[in-house]
Amino acid sequence: TVTNISNPTGSTNQIAQQTIVSLDCRLLPGTDKGKFIAEIKKSLRKQHLRVEIELETINARESTIKNLFYQNFKKSIEEVHQGSKVIPILFPAYTDNSFFRKRGVPVYGIVPVHLTSELMESVHNSNERLPIKSLLQGIDVYKSFLQKQLTPSSLASAF
Repeated sequence: TVTNISNPTGSTNQIAQQTIVSLDCRLLPGTDKGKFIAEIKKSLRKQHLRVEIELETINARESTIKNLFYQNFKKSIEEVHQGSKVIPILFPAYTDNSFFRKRGVPVYGIVPVHLTSELMESVHNSNERLPIKSLLQGIDVYKSFLQKQLTPSSLASAF
């Protein structure tokens, strides 16, 4: 996502000699950052571009395996949000998942609420919001999940 574009100050009729563009890029696990940057340059047909990485977080490891915890979350989401499907997405906000995975802790980036396109576009924006109804449904998903996790059969399978 382009988050900033700037040119040095000059007169109105002067073509800027430099333009600085800030991109916020979230790369999928296993993506080679060098190849990604080369692809950006190639797609813009400007090999003389200089690309600098301002901030880089640790590489996300492969997604956590879909074990009993995942299956119970999936069932809970599908129960609360009737007719929904659980699919992988690249959520446009930062999480701590990569740090936990690096240490071998299984994590899932689950967002158990219904987000319209408009709400997704509001993430990290001045109008970021979550309707109360969505929040309450998210709470219901977690309640259902915890009930599933605490059943004797789930407890036996988890260990």
